Amino acid sequence: MARKTGAKTHTHKYHYINLGFGSAWSCALGDCTHYMPPYGNGRIDKRMVGRITRCFGCDNEIHLTEDLLKMDQPTCSACQIAMQQEIRDLNSGIITPKKEETKPIDWSFLQ
Repeated sequence: MARKTGAKTHTHKYHYINLGFGSAWSCALGDCTHYMPPYGNGRIDKRMVGRITRCFGCDNEIHLTEDLLKMDQPTCSACQIAMQQEIRDLNSGIITPKKEETKPIDWSFLQ
């Protein structure tokens, strides 16, 4: 009789984690204990190429490629472009963080 591992019937959301004794690809969904034990050296595991996962940006389904396996949290090309554009906007000063207005403290109550 096979032992139940806890894997659920859903599309896994793979991310690369350190297990203490090594690293592995694991499902990031809270109720799933699925992971792919390390095979060989390096994070680009040929068994992972072509698997379907959920994008960490938009949660759409994507197929894992060797390039996506280089990321800790794989994202689709649309989310990668959006993140790159946001970084360019931040670096160019288009988006500036809003500063809260500070009012001087009224110390008159101490007199």
